[in-house]
Order: sequence, then structure tokens, then C-alpha cells
Amino acid sequence: MNTDTFKKAGIHFTHCRNAGVPEIPYVQDVLYALRLSRDEHAYTFSVSNHSTYVVNVCLAAAAVGHDVLNMDRYDEAEARKIIAQTILDLCAPNDRCLFNPSVAEATIALGGKVPESRESRLLACSCASCKKRSRDEGLSGLEEAASG
Repeated sequence: MNTDTFKKAGIHFTHCRNAGVPEIPYVQDVLYALRLSRDEHAYTFSVSNHSTYVVNVCLAAAAVGHDVLNMDRYDEAEARKIIAQTILDLCAPNDRCLFNPSVAEATIALGGKVPESRESRLLACSCASCKKRSRDEGLSGLEEAASG
């Protein structure tokens, strides 16, 4: 099994946009679940307090396990990139919000940019909520003016 298997089956992370705790996994927690790191981010707290996060971490670990654990020579930087790509791939397309810290972390790990200002981040984000919010706030015109 790998990420493509899950994507073809239409399997994505369970995610509530209004959750007060993390639901999309952090790269560090996937490494921790695979026992490739002693450090974790939110995993230990979530084990007893938020099962959705733990399920999503395990889903990501299952998706990357073969690729990461069977590297010819383990390279943590490469493992982090594989995990980051899987995190983005397993987010439903409209849930890849740059305001979500784990999505932003994965984007940066893959060399992407996450703007600092709220308005720039709204315009850069491709999730449905940010697109709607930028339209509602009249920011979509700013994007067109900046590109033209």
C-alpha cells in the first residue's frame, strides 16, 4: 500500500474545519508513529483526547510506511518530504488550507511558500473556505490587479 492506493480509493483524512485541536497530522507525528523519532508534536496528547488525529496519523503512516521504511539508506530529510507530500495528498482538495498549521508545515517542507500576512495567505490558499472568504472580503480583485 502507498499514497496512490489511498488516493485511488478516494480515502482522505477525516477533518472538521472548526476543530479546536489538530486533525491533519504533523510530519513529526508520522515519524513518531513509525518509530523513526523519539520526538512528537501532538500525538501523545491526542491518544487520550482526540482519536481523529490519531486515526489520521496512522493513515499517513500506513500510506508512507513502505516507501519510508524500505529506503536503501534511511534519509530523514527525504522521509520528511515523502510524509509532507502524503499529508497534502490525503487532505481532501478543499481541505488543504494554508491556515492549518500542519498543512502549512507540509507545504513549506516541499519548498512551497506560505505568506505571512492574512490577506496574502487568503489569496494564496486554494481551499474552498479561503476562496469564499477572499471573495466575501473583496480580496479577489486585489489578486487580479496584482497579476495584471
